Amino acid sequence: MAVTHQHSDFDIDFNVNAFVDDLATVKDRAAIRQSLMNILLTMPGEKPFNKSFGVGMHQLLFELFTPLEMAKWEQDAEWAIKRLEPRVIVNRVSLFDDVYNPGDDLDANLVTMTINYSIIAGNESNPIEDSLTVRLTKVR
Repeated sequence: MAVTHQHSDFDIDFNVNAFVDDLATVKDRAAIRQSLMNILLTMPGEKPFNKSFGVGMHQLLFELFTPLEMAKWEQDAEWAIKRLEPRVIVNRVSLFDDVYNPGDDLDANLVTMTINYSIIAGNESNPIEDSLTVRLTKVR
């Protein structure tokens, strides 16, 4: 009998599973995507007793972007994911700002981060490739 490796987590919205009248869970790919979103959007220091958790991607909306600043944020995101999410291998982190996207309005206040990663599913010789794109817009 083949053993399937399954990742599970609580649903971040705390939805209730009507069949068991308990918290709903997310599994496998959805659990990992939810975890990555949590890491990217949590401000460092926001999580009690764990000041180093998170990237704080919301701060990007207020940054004056230079290629050096973008590389720093990409490196910070990659480091945080490697440290906090052992179920994935980060292949690439790409950050895009409205200034560097030709044709966009320069005042769009838009930041997009794309993470390409591999899910370690118990068999490191055959990882599952996936990507996550997080897009933030400043509301006026």
